[in-house]
Amino acid sequence: MKITYLHHSAFLIELKHHLLLFDWVNTPLCELPKDKPLYVFVSHHHEDHFHEAIFTLAKIHPDVHYLISDDVPCKERKDVLVCACDQIYEVDDLQVKTIASTDEGVAYLVMCEQNIIYHAGDLNWWDWGEEDSEEEAQQMETAYRKAMKKLSRYHMDVAFLPVDPRLIKGFYKGVSCFMQYSDAKHIIPMHMWDQYDIVEKLCKRDEVKAYAKRIQKIRKDMETFTI
Repeated sequence: MKITYLHHSAFLIELKHHLLLFDWVNTPLCELPKDKPLYVFVSHHHEDHFHEAIFTLAKIHPDVHYLISDDVPCKERKDVLVCACDQIYEVDDLQVKTIASTDEGVAYLVMCEQNIIYHAGDLNWWDWGEEDSEEEAQQMETAYRKAMKKLSRYHMDVAFLPVDPRLIKGFYKGVSCFMQYSDAKHIIPMHMWDQYDIVEKLCKRDEVKAYAKRIQKIRKDMETFTI
């Protein structure tokens, strides 16, 4: 599995017979092999996760399929599957499970070529510290744990998880809670707003140290690694 970090929460995954593109927002894109079908996933409508430029890919690639969260405003197209929360979809030989986000849209769990791939979108434990009331903080924790329980029977090959430096003290909670309920061979941080040093801080947390070696360190856009 070859993974290219494009920008923010956007990744291209190249498998033996498939290409999976998540939350691309018209940043530089590496070459897309024409002999593999391309599946384009959009988790939600926020501008750092969706850009209409995704539809230009159908002009340069012969076999494109779009899976787009139902909160995204877009025109009806034959090549678009609109995805609702907490559903299972069969798309060619892919099985796709959606999980309702704690923010907007969905997270995607994709089964493809005997791989299980999880892209969280904006499904995260959004702990804003003093900005949240006690009630809001409790509601967020409850919602996130409920979402993680839906993943508890899956052992992912790779999980793309938000590690947002804006959360200050609570930036690690989404990853830590994910690993309490589920498991992943490789954890890929995202949603870092170009502050890549947050990954080092994550790995040093006591809550994370036990699986810190599974966390991929990302340093720049267009970085490629094989797992």
